[in-house]
Amino acid sequence: MHIHVRLGTLLLWLGCTDSTKNPRPQRSSGQWLATDLHVHSATGSNDTDGSTVDEQAEVARRRGLSLVVITDHSNSAGSMDCETLDVEDCPNQGPEFPAREEAAAASGSGLQVAVGVEISPVESLETTSVPTGHVGCIPRPGDPFAGVDLAITDRPTGSVPGGLGVEWCQAAGGLAVVNHPFSIAGWIAYDWSSDAYDALEVFNGGGRFDANDAQGVDAWLCDLASGRETIAVGGSDTHRASTETPPPELLDQALGFPTTWVWAASDDRDVILAALEAGQVVVGDPRSSLDVVVRDLEEAAGPGETLRTGEDWVEVEIDVQVPVSQMLLQVIEVREEDCVTDPRWTSGKAPEYTPSLLDEVALEAGEPTSVALSVSTPTTLVVRAWPSGAPGLLGDGVILAGAIQVVAEE
Repeated sequence: MHIHVRLGTLLLWLGCTDSTKNPRPQRSSGQWLATDLHVHSATGSNDTDGSTVDEQAEVARRRGLSLVVITDHSNSAGSMDCETLDVEDCPNQGPEFPAREEAAAASGSGLQVAVGVEISPVESLETTSVPTGHVGCIPRPGDPFAGVDLAITDRPTGSVPGGLGVEWCQAAGGLAVVNHPFSIAGWIAYDWSSDAYDALEVFNGGGRFDANDAQGVDAWLCDLASGRETIAVGGSDTHRASTETPPPELLDQALGFPTTWVWAASDDRDVILAALEAGQVVVGDPRSSLDVVVRDLEEAAGPGETLRTGEDWVEVEIDVQVPVSQMLLQVIEVREEDCVTDPRWTSGKAPEYTPSLLDEVALEAGEPTSVALSVSTPTTLVVRAWPSGAPGLLGDGVILAGAIQVVAEE
């Protein structure tokens, strides 16, 4: 195991604490539970290979997932008889959430299967690079979609912006996720017609981790830098239960790649969804691992949580492991000025974010690494394992934690 410790951390914590009298504070009780928040089935997406909800659930159990969310396309169940067999050709006829009964039957034995929807407008049925966006609508705790029976308006083509999907989802009681916000397939990228979304899918399984995912991460960091509490999530976008992991080819997404881990007190469906809603997440390659805890002398916080402290310094402890070389552990302090440009709202182009690094450590493949450092308050921290070069296609090992806020109190 590689251990990296800043000298200031040793002086601060060895000089100010007595572990026999004042045990080090621990974060809220819980465990990291693996989820996949973007999964398609033949029940409501006619662009799959016929994979059923039950088949997706069987694979999810084998891969150690605790929750999957079926997000079939909105122009789906009522369009399964479309003559061209192309989901994009058909106006939406509803009903939405067609897999609810199958999901309930597939749940159990350590796996919960929830049902949302991927709201899927499109600019044109011809070849186009004009974005509109696919909005994942994930249920919040409770059963908000139980009484929703109206078809989502996602047609006529060229008339429905992605922002209307965000609006519909939130009105229905869902968590609105902008899926694959940037994409080489321009027509499924987001049109940035609304900034009211709750989450950004910063890691989509279509190309393992690629340059478009990196742009999504920059967009999330720019959101954080502007004071928004956007949640970072990942989803496989799998359409085939049979695809092995890691996926061997482009656009052959594998269930659970990437994984969104949620820090939850139990594997109850609503407990997991509540923790997701709070942003208590780590997103990444399922072969990687990452845990981050920030402590003062009395309290502790993890990803998605806030530590309120009267101390001038806090301790940051990180445990990380990646399956490949040429990766860097980066501790980022989120600063407004680091979002250098953000043209999303004018041209739709990706923002440029230049991170302020509080620490950077080279990682070795398969080697567990522990890092400790002290950080001045107040601060907002993001920790990630990141490629040492520019992200390309079929990237491996990337993993990042939800933001931790440290608020200074007198």
